[in-house]
Amino acid sequence: MAEPDTTHPKYATFNVRMLATAIEIGLLLILIVPSVNWIVNQLFVPINPSDMLPIINNWKEQRDMQQLSSNLWGYVKDHSILQRMLTDNILQIMLVAAYVLPFWFKYSTTPGKMIFRASIRDAKTGERMTRRQCVIRFLGYIVSGLPLTLGFVWILLNKKHRGFHDMIADTVVVIQPKKPKTENEQVNV
Repeated sequence: MAEPDTTHPKYATFNVRMLATAIEIGLLLILIVPSVNWIVNQLFVPINPSDMLPIINNWKEQRDMQQLSSNLWGYVKDHSILQRMLTDNILQIMLVAAYVLPFWFKYSTTPGKMIFRASIRDAKTGERMTRRQCVIRFLGYIVSGLPLTLGFVWILLNKKHRGFHDMIADTVVVIQPKKPKTENEQVNV
């Protein structure tokens, strides 16, 4: 049986990375959204969408844009919506970090990437990324997402399939070769 070529890494394609990301998002939605919603609802006055009906109905009757904006701004202030949104976003980032970083520290990958044998490596050495690279890469996700997610689209546009976050942290995502079967596994097949 021929040995796999380990001298030239196989870079994870955009499709593989997006499928792995979709799996991660599914896991995160199950784990994080209910937790964040519960915490935010404990910290702030709960929002009842039906509270908006009198504001909307009043606007429909009077068609007064200035009054509508004044009423909406009053609702936003009364329900601390801006603080609520900021708190919600900070909690989401913290919980995503609490999910992603331990996997990166220990395995250099996440469960979604594990399915595809994808691993995040130092771009220069091919070794596991350092803890510093893990943190920089995580913060780099913000940079990748801000300009209309161009940093993620960039994965399509270069031969090593690196996003902005990979370039910032000097990492690559590679597909690990399949491990050759041992003699016992080949006999049992």
